[in-house]
Amino acid sequence: RRPQLSAGSGIVGDAADLYVEGVRQQAIGLGLDVYTGTAIVADGERAGSRTATSYPVPGLTVVFADPSVIELLAPLAGPRAITTDEFVDAETRLGAEFVGIGHQRVLVGPLLVPDADPTGLTVRMLHGDDALDRQRIADLVEVCGPDDADEADLNLDEPDPVIAALVDADGRVAAYASGRPWEVERRFDDIGVHTHPSIRGRRLGALAVLGFVEHQRRTAPDRRPLYRCNAENIGSNRTAEALGFTLIQRIGAVSFPDAPI
Repeated sequence: RRPQLSAGSGIVGDAADLYVEGVRQQAIGLGLDVYTGTAIVADGERAGSRTATSYPVPGLTVVFADPSVIELLAPLAGPRAITTDEFVDAETRLGAEFVGIGHQRVLVGPLLVPDADPTGLTVRMLHGDDALDRQRIADLVEVCGPDDADEADLNLDEPDPVIAALVDADGRVAAYASGRPWEVERRFDDIGVHTHPSIRGRRLGALAVLGFVEHQRRTAPDRRPLYRCNAENIGSNRTAEALGFTLIQRIGAVSFPDAPI
């Protein structure tokens, strides 16, 4: 019998339930055949990556993995839902490389207005199909560097459909936030945020996220914001907390060495 999953652990709200159900449905679509404990699921989107990532939800931990490493992960499957830390520890002991811990957050309470001073800046909605707007974003990315672009999952060739930016009087972007449908549950906007290095620490990135979320609430009220970031990214975690996002899940990722030829 499949149990009714909910956010659990004191976290309640429609966004939390939607997140949990989204992870479960993603796993079912990939062949999940158990609904409690720890399950290993082959994910074709990861083919060739040699990676695996744990997604713990109440009563169930799903490990999405490159099909080529399924056999390496098989001993983890069982009736107990392991934690992300247990997953990472077990696999690194077997020779896997630790990739990172991710923090997944949703809004289960009110959206908060961060304490920030945007003097000289205004919020403007940008358009990914506008050449000038794309150049403005590219200019900021060039200053921030490729690592920041990777952290925000930014693709300048395919800009996110909705972009909120803090711009100065000359139209230069100081910070921006954008979102695209999350591949696991497409009713979530997966948010990325970029802030000019010279103004970090002033919570202006949080103001850009605030502008993005408020715009979506006006124009697409059925959508939900999702804020994901690396656990080690202190600034991004503080941005999420300043806006009232609740940590709903810690995911862990590992990578296995290439198989012998």
